[in-house]
Amino acid sequence: SSSLGGTWYSCACKIAGVAEQYEDVSLVVQATGGGAENIRLMAQNEAQFGLAEPSICSYAYNGTSIFQGEKHQDIRFITDLYPNALCAMVMKEGNIKTFADLVSKSGKKIGFCFGSPGSGDELVWIEALSGFGITKDMLDWRPLSHSERVTAFKDRQLECLGYATAQPSGSIMEASAQTPIRLLEIKGADRDRILKQYPWYDPYTIPAGMYNGVDKPVETISIGGYVIANKDVPEDYVYKILKAMYSKDGLEQVRAISAGTKAISLDAALGGNKDGKILPFHPGAVKFYKEMGMIK
Repeated sequence: SSSLGGTWYSCACKIAGVAEQYEDVSLVVQATGGGAENIRLMAQNEAQFGLAEPSICSYAYNGTSIFQGEKHQDIRFITDLYPNALCAMVMKEGNIKTFADLVSKSGKKIGFCFGSPGSGDELVWIEALSGFGITKDMLDWRPLSHSERVTAFKDRQLECLGYATAQPSGSIMEASAQTPIRLLEIKGADRDRILKQYPWYDPYTIPAGMYNGVDKPVETISIGGYVIANKDVPEDYVYKILKAMYSKDGLEQVRAISAGTKAISLDAALGGNKDGKILPFHPGAVKFYKEMGMIK
């Protein structure tokens, strides 16, 4: 799954509960460091299922980027969950109005925190910032835990926090509770460049009024979250999990976890993986989606 406080972890627990409630399957959920670690745990057979960003899945399957030289071709797609919007958050009254302003003219590097080192979040921000010609070494690149980064931002020790998360985000609400914030936009030619280079992102708009200080809609991008399984997990097991998760009552329970999980739906279940573009489908998923008339 992911860290204990995250929506992924809550989601994994609920999916496991729903599967056990409606079908004769049993799942044990454990907290981890997120997508990349999940895939490595699956490769060692310490986990049979996992959650990972589509980018991490693609890199792992093809043995590129952070998985250079280590192909993980036993992972299979089960379903996509909900969009995680990229939010780069700064103080509203500060001098940073756009991503270009993150590169300081004075020579002093601006503090940017993306979450934990080696996480899917870090990779997401490396990719997104590359669309603006910004690399890690141009910033004071700060790996901090959730609570550390919120405190550092509130205390003005950190100029920008980067999130890739379901909307609305409790973390962003907490960090902006006392002081109005600005969310930097990813739009126009910059966004087109990112979408062309990295096919796992989609355009996304954060509504006005969601956070303190954000009084206009904000254009950005989002990335999904894939539920994956090792290929040797029995077909029937995966089929039953999907059947339980997307049943009327099961889906109602999964969507009730948070505001972000309301976006989970059967219509969006294939995400950007239509035609197995990013990962091959697990046979149990093939059986389920064929039954639903979603794949041939």
